[in-house]
This record gives sequence, C-alpha cells and structure tokens, in this order.
Amino acid sequence: MVGAACDTVLAQAYAVRDTRSIANVETARPIIEAVVSELRERGQRDALAPALLRETVDTYVRIVALLDKHAAQRLDAVANLAVRIGSTMRLPPSAVLDIELAGRLHDIGMLGLSAACGVEALEQHPAIGEAFLKSVPSLAHLAAIVRSHHERYDGRGYPDGLSGDEIPLPSRIIGVAAAFVDLISLSPARESVLPATACRKLAASSGTEFDPNVVDATLHLLRYRQRTRRSA
Repeated sequence: MVGAACDTVLAQAYAVRDTRSIANVETARPIIEAVVSELRERGQRDALAPALLRETVDTYVRIVALLDKHAAQRLDAVANLAVRIGSTMRLPPSAVLDIELAGRLHDIGMLGLSAACGVEALEQHPAIGEAFLKSVPSLAHLAAIVRSHHERYDGRGYPDGLSGDEIPLPSRIIGVAAAFVDLISLSPARESVLPATACRKLAASSGTEFDPNVVDATLHLLRYRQRTRRSA
C-alpha cells in the first residue's frame, strides 16, 4: 500500500511539474520499501512488547511524514487526545495502548488518496487501513479499530453501518478525538474554530454521531463545562 501511495504522489507531482516532490519521493521510496520489509519480518518473530509496537508505529508515521507532513502531525495529535480520553475514562493500560497505536495509524488508508478520488473512494480508506494492518502481524490486532473509526453511534457511519456498542470503544474514542482535532485545525476544506466552539459541536452530536460517554469524558477532560460556568 505504501508503494502505491508513492506512485500516486509521484503521478500528482509530475502532473504539476513539482520537481521538489518528485525528488523527495524518489529518494524516499527505497528507504520506505526496505523499512517496511524489515518491520514485517520483525513483527513475525518478535514478542508484542509495548516498546516494540510503539517503535513500529512510529516508523510508519515517519513514512507518512515523508509523503504528507501535515497528515503525520494530525495522526499524532489525534492519538495524543485519544489517549487522554481513554485515561479519563479509566480504561486499562492495554486498551489505552491500543488506542494510542491505532490513533496514530487510523488514517493510514488515506495514503495515495486525494479529494479528486471522490467520496466513495475516500470512504474506502478505513477498509484499506484495516487490510494494511492485517498484513503486519504485530499490528493486526489494531485492524478492527482502524476499520471502524468512521462508524457513527446512530448507525449512519461507514464502512459497515455499526451502531452503539457494536463499534469498538477505541474506535469511538478515536472518532471523537479526530473530530475535535479537525475542528480546531486549519484546513483547505473548512475554517478552524475555537476549542469552546468545537466542544459545543461535539456536545450537539452526542448520541447521534458520537458515543455520549466518550463525549462526556472529552468535555470533562477539556474542562468545557467549567469554562462555560465561569463565562456565564
């Protein structure tokens, strides 16, 4: 999948004659291919120690950064917030670790895709990410989390239309974290909003798009209610 992403980025760069991007991808390609090969071999023979898992995921995020620095920064931001939400919900360390790792990889299926692909193609990225993780033995247990991070609590999400507790809790947490990060971040698609406004939007979608318990934990973490009382 990473090789295909390189091909897509190269094609886009050639189309606009972006010589800098072309040089970057051509330089990075052999490094990426060697690292991916080594990680897959190591994942088959080594124990699933947290340090090794973090090192493996960190390497993949570095690969993402070679192709899209902004996307890599967003993955880290989403994972960091998701971990804090999981800790606020008093989840066990093993679950928080899964949230951290899956959060840093949840959009890896977007590599090589662009807005020009159309909505239907973009909505395949959770399944693409799932397939990629299943191909890496040490990370295969994260595949279902990544597949379900765009499901909605009311069952109107994708790719499977899961609802409520059918959606893995780590996926529900990552979904809320990703929504908050996207709302407060500058994007070509939308203007950023203040954190308080983002919190209000999360609260408005509680019970429909998002798990109410996850939203409550997030608002508590961000001290949204305390700020609104002070501003009243």
